[in-house]
Amino acid sequence: MKFYRGTNRLVEIHDLIDELMKFEEQKDTFVYGIFHNEENVCIGTIKIGPVDFINRISDLVVLIGDKNFHGQGLAVEAIRIGNDLAFRNHGIRKLYGGMFSDNLSSINAYLKAGWVQEGILRGHYLVDGVPMDRVLVACFPESV
Repeated sequence: MKFYRGTNRLVEIHDLIDELMKFEEQKDTFVYGIFHNEENVCIGTIKIGPVDFINRISDLVVLIGDKNFHGQGLAVEAIRIGNDLAFRNHGIRKLYGGMFSDNLSSINAYLKAGWVQEGILRGHYLVDGVPMDRVLVACFPESV
């Protein structure tokens, strides 16, 4: 959860439930569970939104929260599924995202899933008082 929302605060289960309820009310954010079939457990989420319905653009965040499943290529697969859901089911024409520049596994997962790097926001975050860049990534239907 180090990279969740770009904050250093502890995320409690009730915070996540409140957030999901808010998404349900606002109807502009869609959250899907990522399940590992063999283990029959939820290991993460795909979040599409908030969707800008006028411009048909959206953030897409994939989080593999269970560290036991890191390093297996599951994030790349989940991002590809998220791409498909966004473009086919939600009419999105562009997906975007951003992450800490030292989160190389996330950056590489998005690039492997057909995304491109659009830019860098220099010193965007403060991590333990030290500026850190934000890497901007994006995906279009024709890219995947």
